[in-house]
Amino acid sequence: MSQSSSAPHSSDPRRSGAVDDFLARFYRQMGLYAVAAALNDAFGSCQDAVDGFLGAAYALHTVARVQAMAEGRDLQKAVGSGDGAWFASQDRQGRGQWRRAAGGTPDAPAAADFSPTVYLYDNYPGGIGLSEPLFRRAPQLVADAFALVCECDCRSGCPACVGPVLAADEDAERSPRALALAVLQLLA
Repeated sequence: MSQSSSAPHSSDPRRSGAVDDFLARFYRQMGLYAVAAALNDAFGSCQDAVDGFLGAAYALHTVARVQAMAEGRDLQKAVGSGDGAWFASQDRQGRGQWRRAAGGTPDAPAAADFSPTVYLYDNYPGGIGLSEPLFRRAPQLVADAFALVCECDCRSGCPACVGPVLAADEDAERSPRALALAVLQLLA
């Protein structure tokens, strides 16, 4: 797990100083992202890494909802860059797609600037206190998500572990399940 000295999005003029302080502390302690060198060693492409982060975020969200005893819409997940330049979501083919935070589709980030990050957050303005206890238990949350994916009986991923998987991905060389496990190992 990597440590960060500053919070992502700290230049956002809409954000208060208290939120910046919390995010700085959050990323120094929790650090749900991996450094570029580790990503380059673990994945053949930025696309595989983003797909792995999306699967890992799904597993982390599943475990976090159980630990926080929250409904899925109360606690949300997102995958984006550590600097806030882009975020990723799955397209209709189940692949991660980059979007600029300001709108539009960016080119794939350069390997040296690639810093995907998993965000777990309260889905209410100001929060309702669900994510703060998770923040304190981040290592256990990652370990539980890893166990969830490892112990699942599926071959390449399913809605119980890394999210829905297309039939075409079931025979892929690097399955969504394998990509998510690689990310969770990097986060551990």
